[in-house]
Amino acid sequence: MMPNPPNSAADATPDPTAVPTGYIPQARPVAHIADATYLTNVYHVHPMDLLTETRKFCLVDIAAFILWFFLVQLVIGAVARNLLANDPELDERTVGMIFTLISGLIGVGLIWLIVANRGQHMTTVGLCRDRWFFVPAVGIVGAVGGWGITLLTMLTTMLVAPETVKELTQNAERLTEAIPQMSPLAIIGLAVTVAFYEEVIFRGFLLTRLRRVLGSVAGLILTSALFAAMHLPTQNAIACIPLFAMALFWGALALWRRSILPVILAHALFDSAQLMILQHM
Repeated sequence: MMPNPPNSAADATPDPTAVPTGYIPQARPVAHIADATYLTNVYHVHPMDLLTETRKFCLVDIAAFILWFFLVQLVIGAVARNLLANDPELDERTVGMIFTLISGLIGVGLIWLIVANRGQHMTTVGLCRDRWFFVPAVGIVGAVGGWGITLLTMLTTMLVAPETVKELTQNAERLTEAIPQMSPLAIIGLAVTVAFYEEVIFRGFLLTRLRRVLGSVAGLILTSALFAAMHLPTQNAIACIPLFAMALFWGALALWRRSILPVILAHALFDSAQLMILQHM
């Protein structure tokens, strides 16, 4: 069946200022085109590019998510504190970890509601298929690259500012104390869950929307900064420097593959290895 014609003659004419698919021009306004199927079939635009959404709608979606997710964090935190107050025998680390996972998964649910309200599919946040061999291949490259970037950034930081060695050591000890002892299978399950909701929220939702508003480079930098800042409650500021660099790398991989599935795998492999090392330090 042939795709439906565009809404108007103007829609049928490609924009002469447009650049090849895969790059979002800096803050270029785009008129809403209702027939996204036609747009995808004719111009081969990927759903993650959000070319049928205006910048205003993307900003509204980001603001709505941040507001609702903040409220969820307040409620989840209050419930966790009340639970610990009523039962002092509960392990604070285990309760904190469980409620963190719950809040992250609720965040994914909020994104689904926002996306559905726009009449979109979760492919717009990168939950779409890649070529079968690219998912494990790029995932492994992402994990190895993540470790390489982390170690290189930490080494550079220590050479430039030797006093940071103590801070990085304290950060590793802080992480070890914050995580309860778990079996290897539980560590893998935890890593996969965290990787899933963090990638959906950051590389899937925030990156695609900020990229649509600010452009590829600025959107990637801001998303990576937010990802690093999100870890400040559990890690010190020096440790967030390699997190920022690694987020830039993973964001570039997600944009390249037009899917967050390889990055979810990379994130899960990275976290699994990190947690297992910390558990046996």
